[in-house]
Amino acid sequence: KSDRWIQEMAQERGMIEPFVADQVRGGAISYGLSSYGYDIRVADEFKVFTNVFNTLVDPKHFDPRSFVDIKADSIDIPPNSFALARTVEYFRIPRRVLCVVLGKSTYARCFSGDTRVALVDGSAPTLEELARRWEAGLPQWGYGVDRAGRVVVSLLEAPRYIGRDSMLELTLDSGAAFRFGPMQIHGLERYPRELVERIARLKPGSAYDQGALLQAQQRLQDSGYFDSAVLEIDAQADPQAVPVIATVREARRNDVRLGVGISTDSGPRLSVEHTNHQMPLIGWRAVSKAQVDRDTQSIQSELTAPPDADLWQWQVFGQMKNEDAADVRLRGEQLRAGRLQMGEKIDRNYYLQYDRAHTNGGTLNESAQTLSANYAFTQRHFDSLPYPSDGYGLGIEFGGGFTLGGQRDPYLRTRLNWLGVWPLAPHGERQTRASAGRIALRLQAGAVLARDDARLPGTQLFLTGGDTSVRGYAFNSIGAKQSGGIGLPGRYLAGASVEWQRPILLGGRPSEWESTLFIDGGAVADQLSRLHARIGVGAGVRYRSPVGPLQLDLAYGLATHQVRLHLSVGLSF
Repeated sequence: KSDRWIQEMAQERGMIEPFVADQVRGGAISYGLSSYGYDIRVADEFKVFTNVFNTLVDPKHFDPRSFVDIKADSIDIPPNSFALARTVEYFRIPRRVLCVVLGKSTYARCFSGDTRVALVDGSAPTLEELARRWEAGLPQWGYGVDRAGRVVVSLLEAPRYIGRDSMLELTLDSGAAFRFGPMQIHGLERYPRELVERIARLKPGSAYDQGALLQAQQRLQDSGYFDSAVLEIDAQADPQAVPVIATVREARRNDVRLGVGISTDSGPRLSVEHTNHQMPLIGWRAVSKAQVDRDTQSIQSELTAPPDADLWQWQVFGQMKNEDAADVRLRGEQLRAGRLQMGEKIDRNYYLQYDRAHTNGGTLNESAQTLSANYAFTQRHFDSLPYPSDGYGLGIEFGGGFTLGGQRDPYLRTRLNWLGVWPLAPHGERQTRASAGRIALRLQAGAVLARDDARLPGTQLFLTGGDTSVRGYAFNSIGAKQSGGIGLPGRYLAGASVEWQRPILLGGRPSEWESTLFIDGGAVADQLSRLHARIGVGAGVRYRSPVGPLQLDLAYGLATHQVRLHLSVGLSF
């Protein structure tokens, strides 16, 4: 609304009381009616936040003990606190009007009166001269930045005299340096306090860092052991060992979840998952899951121990799975036991694994089994997850073992996944970077080294194609070609994908939607010389959903001359 409307409503209908019809500057920070709205004043009644009673802060239900009431002309806000204040004016806002309250700008107060401003006409008057010209009714055109981050010509309105009204002097005192002390944990019933301390990873004696505190809180919430977790410090305690107060609510011991979904790779999907967060006697977490879709039926169970002092966990995994790929049918069982360590950027895992699979496709109809020792390493070096704009991710698997049965042959197996993301604008230009988008490059490679006549399970070999590998082709439809054109699991894998991801602009600003152009390629063979890439090209859109990127792509397979729709959610790293 205009200043005229505000003045009419205030004077005729009492919308603002008391009302000041013009800007008052002398001897105070300016207040009253202006061309930008109405500048309000803060009264002498304040509520200053305190956490001396360690109360839970709920924005919808504040505990009265969380505030100290103060009536004074000025107040000191202590570190790690804030203050609530009321206005001098009382507002009666019509229901059809929406008001936005902004902090008052004091930008001009950072300059002196002889600071010069470059104008479009080439002159550079001082701020004092700008104010006099404005009072004389002379329009002045300068430079500004619009919402899209572009430099534009704009009218300089209401320049102020500098140094002629009262200045606000602000003295900041951060107080003594804080260091994390011992944790005080509330809400535990079944779990030991060591579980909270190990997941939080806040080392006593380390320098206080609010970001580290929030990350520790997020780790506790994501661990699955707790329905909620809140971390805060006791700011009134000794700064050299400030206690970290953890308030947690444990998750139910047993949890059952039903899932219904659909995939462009395998059609409709139904799943049921049961979690026992603390098994009797051993205290491990057990997660059991059964899933059925058009091409796959599986049942699996995973037992995981709580982390030790070095954050390593024992894990046992078992799975039975039937999978119908494009040209092959796999029936397999897998048992795995080992240890894993999951960190902020690096995950490690070493384990023993038993595989047994029956492969049926074309003229092939055989069973095979292996026993292997494996090591897996994953590194994430992105600027932000799950929506990276810069960085890389690396995943490496390496293992070796031997076949079981009538003939025992040794073999080695390795697989590599790599994803790199590069912004298309310099690092210092945030807005330009957001508008220009980025390039994402994904590489995949795999190899199994063994005698030509060694019988290996199909689950230890490679197939590719589908939503997350080579778009434009059916799920796992690209394999090692046999007589008759049948594609079977092969010993070598190679794949690559290049995407141009660019935000869709709405009103000149990046939105939650992105457009993408891509080209994918992949090949599987039993010999390196027979790797011949299948290529897919296409375009798609991305939506930044709360659970990760929602991807919808339309791809054309150059080898099949078919168009396929691909839908996926999340980032693999």
